[in-house]
Amino acid sequence: MPTIKQLKEKQKSVKSIHKTTSAMEMISTSKSRKALLLNQEFKPFLFETMSIIKTVIENQTTIKEKTYNKTLWLLISSDIGLAGGFNSNIVKEFLREKKPGDEVIAIGKKLHSSLGARNIEHTHYSLAQAKEVGTQDEISMRLMKAYFEDTEIKSVYTKYESQIDFKATIKILLPVTISEDDNLETITNIDFEPSANNILLSMLPLYLSASLNGLIKESEVSEHSARRVAMENATTNGEEIMNDLNVQYNKQRQAKITQEISEIVGGTEALK
Repeated sequence: MPTIKQLKEKQKSVKSIHKTTSAMEMISTSKSRKALLLNQEFKPFLFETMSIIKTVIENQTTIKEKTYNKTLWLLISSDIGLAGGFNSNIVKEFLREKKPGDEVIAIGKKLHSSLGARNIEHTHYSLAQAKEVGTQDEISMRLMKAYFEDTEIKSVYTKYESQIDFKATIKILLPVTISEDDNLETITNIDFEPSANNILLSMLPLYLSASLNGLIKESEVSEHSARRVAMENATTNGEEIMNDLNVQYNKQRQAKITQEISEIVGGTEALK
């Protein structure tokens, strides 16, 4: 059984950690709101871009008929941890689908460490780097180059649904795929000059840049939300541990006081 001194040291340690997790929870809440606002502001641009892409796709066939030799994976995570399973879930989802010969672009320092530990070759960018326009253009050009070399392009990112609901998700970037769930608006009865195929190919850099930017923004919202949930759980657990330690401390202290009183009474009785 721990002594009173040991219990006091544990109380001090847990209290310090509790203050840290509580502060991180508030910071993550603030960052999550800001990231969500930026994501919502970007959505209309992405929506309009995808609507145009869908309009063009409905009038072409060439891009859908390609066969692919391998897959280039674009993985998006974070530069820091303390976000529950946010980073590990990306790796798990990727490893389920990865095949020999596939290439990997990893965004996020945590992914770099995780893939390196598994001896998986990859090109790495920090999340901070990936937010820069120049880096996004560089990544987009590599994705497009790989696509023209008969490589399918897939991304694994964390899809945001709500402050408590986010999930690692695989998204096919190339070939361009549009699902009915996207609810995109299209324009009908259009004559394309040059052909729809040529227009689609010329729009690929814009499409890739917008998609990459959108995936990073959505991943960031999910990251801050995941960290907020993790810190909230840690704070709650800390409070429970502190309560348990307080109970143990009070019992130990009460037992010590009782023992001292007994010793005083015993000494008094011995003097009579």
